[in-house]
Amino acid sequence: MRGIDIIRRQAGNLATLGVTLLIFYFAIGSLFLRFGPGFLPSLPNLFPIAATIWWQSSAPDPAHHDYVALLGDSYAEGAGDWLAARTRIAEPYGSADIIHQRTGLDILSFGVGGAGSAEGFVLYPTWALNANYCLIFPAPRRPAAAIYYFYEGNDLNDNIQFIRSKLHLTPEAAGIGEASTRYFDDSMGKMKLSTCMKYFKDVIKNMIHVATVSLLHQSQPGWQGTGTARAMVGGAVVSIPGGLQAPSLELDNRSTDAAFEVFEAAVAWFVDKYPDIKITVVDVPSVLTTYRLVDPTVVTETFQHGNPVQPSGQIAPRSDMICERLRAITLRHGQKFLDARPAMKEAAGHELIHGPLNWGHFNQIGYTRLGETVAAALKGDSTFASCAHLAAE
Repeated sequence: MRGIDIIRRQAGNLATLGVTLLIFYFAIGSLFLRFGPGFLPSLPNLFPIAATIWWQSSAPDPAHHDYVALLGDSYAEGAGDWLAARTRIAEPYGSADIIHQRTGLDILSFGVGGAGSAEGFVLYPTWALNANYCLIFPAPRRPAAAIYYFYEGNDLNDNIQFIRSKLHLTPEAAGIGEASTRYFDDSMGKMKLSTCMKYFKDVIKNMIHVATVSLLHQSQPGWQGTGTARAMVGGAVVSIPGGLQAPSLELDNRSTDAAFEVFEAAVAWFVDKYPDIKITVVDVPSVLTTYRLVDPTVVTETFQHGNPVQPSGQIAPRSDMICERLRAITLRHGQKFLDARPAMKEAAGHELIHGPLNWGHFNQIGYTRLGETVAAALKGDSTFASCAHLAAE
């Protein structure tokens, strides 16, 4: 009997310890989720979208005020040197702030780095609009409209990754659009208990990261690309890093088709789910699309193990093709389209709009020009409603 008593006592102690740790886990995680973004203004990537939407000065009260949702990846999130230099939560850092300043509209970003079409149109809007599901946050209002940033530098590649990792298909498979829609309905477009558990797990992991890496000495690393390239900027030849993103030059025709099937399925899902929310799809150029390259070949960043060395002359025609397909799908579903490529390319002809540290995203100059271009379109300017022909320039 004494042995049984010892086992019971140990089991009781373990149960008490487990409950205590669980309470601590959720309590500390909840506090960090609710208030953490305000203390780490340059690191929104540490937090789930349900937390970061309450800390954006471009839409300070989405629970009670109308706003326009900004959807997409890290470009919608505002990643780059401007964000990394921010020291206070009220400081502007991305195109959402510029659009807000130019139009007076509240702009709330649902953007998350690494998002493809499935995440940008389905997963993160679902998480953001159901922020109250996990009992930590209130629920924001439904957006009055939405802006979607399609980034030609990696969105198609992200969609290929979605096909492989979530649908468990290859780009050559038939029925990718239908399979995507089923996955949206069954998984991405629903809130689950596992979503809340993931919030807390990620928060605890990030708390450990913040505790072990001194923020006082944290600096953004320089670009890790290969070699250098040359471009005409401000009437002079300047060196820019090699290994920058191009408009998915490595994808063959079938992979490109498959990636656009995911995009169209995501647009259709959002339009069906939120028929009252009108979308403006914005074609955001890849880094190399914006600059006038001097050399006949350039080293590009690859995602599908393709050849990184590509002819510079293929960039503009490929970008034009992506734009035309993007616009056709957008209009087919009754939504608006904006080609931001010519405005960004014009700006890059005068000064560098990326870097100098983070060459994968716009700097303050780039985000300002992008925000101004989108703001003008929202106010009725139709200058860039059709695709420009960059290859003819």
